[in-house]
Amino acid sequence: MKRAIKNILGIGFLLVLLALPLVVSGCGTKKADLSITNTVDKTTVNVGDTVNYTVTLTNTGSVSGTGITVTDALPLGVTYVSSDAGQGSYDDSTGIWNVGNLDSKASAKITITADVAAKAGVRIIDNLATLTHIDQPDVNSNNTVASSSITVNDTDLQVTIAVDNATPNEKDTVTYSIALTNNGPVNATGVTVYDALPNGVTYVSSTASQGSYDPGTGDWIVGDIGNGAQSTLTVKATVNTGTGALAIDNGTQIIYADQPDSNLNNNAVTASLTVNGAELDLTNSVDTVTPSEGGTVTYYVTVTNNGPLEATGIVITDILPAGVTYTSSTADQGTYDTSTGIWTVGDITNAASSTLTIKVTVNTGTSKQKITSHAAITHADQPDGTPENNTGATTITVQ
Repeated sequence: MKRAIKNILGIGFLLVLLALPLVVSGCGTKKADLSITNTVDKTTVNVGDTVNYTVTLTNTGSVSGTGITVTDALPLGVTYVSSDAGQGSYDDSTGIWNVGNLDSKASAKITITADVAAKAGVRIIDNLATLTHIDQPDVNSNNTVASSSITVNDTDLQVTIAVDNATPNEKDTVTYSIALTNNGPVNATGVTVYDALPNGVTYVSSTASQGSYDPGTGDWIVGDIGNGAQSTLTVKATVNTGTGALAIDNGTQIIYADQPDSNLNNNAVTASLTVNGAELDLTNSVDTVTPSEGGTVTYYVTVTNNGPLEATGIVITDILPAGVTYTSSTADQGTYDTSTGIWTVGDITNAASSTLTIKVTVNTGTSKQKITSHAAITHADQPDGTPENNTGATTITVQ
């Protein structure tokens, strides 16, 4: 009998041991399971439209959640208008929705209203909502972040520029004509075009079909331009003196619009002009830089007309330095006066050159001396915008 009772107690104890893990597991910490969805009532918008973001928080867990906060800081490109929270409160300065407590199987919702703001070049605007706090552990963190996107309708702005005289003279007035076209498909707002006049011309006046032009900054504040519309700006300028034969480029570009632009390839253009004149270039060289006393040296003075016009009335002065004595000279055009050092060249067509060759003898007693010869263009009928290459020098060292 005692043995039977003992066996029964042993079996009962074994059953208790087997059941204990199940009891313990059933007494563990219960967890919440929160999930977020984020939707927007419009997915394609224009600048200035109003959109409504709806963020829904659902507790699918077996216990209530407490101390819950969700963060939805509105992205750049939209501006807060208002919010309507089914429970709790929303702080638009921080983007925090203080939900508070949420029962098991319950949901909470907030609607945030915003305007699509001006932000140049932004086409896709993403809004992110994130669960940022709950007192209880969340069994699934993969569903605590949700986003929604809107696409801002773009337009195609195009700018062109032309100049009425591509080959003016110095002191002439030229007129730049700038046209801004909205190729659509939507209206453009807040448009600014930049056109600061280049060096070589001086502002005189301007006329804009709309908006205003500031010659100091180069900004043409156009404002709004409708789908298919065009606005124009004309700028008058005087060609500066000292610009003969120079090329002057005036670049203009669209630098701002509220809407994204679907084609940036037509947002910047250039108008070029070349001031009438003849860009003359002079070189002065020698056949040997280390002659001996009594030796012969040959100087080569060459003038080149880089255009764009024919150069007329050219005069070059090349006075031989002390230490050498004139022997002979040959000019492929014009005449050289040895007493004055003046080479009267005459006319040179665009892209042509002319050379003066002077032979001299190195004087006795000049050993180890450095002798420098200078040549310079001293006259031409046409203006030359680059006088820095109108002189040339060469030096010999006597052995």
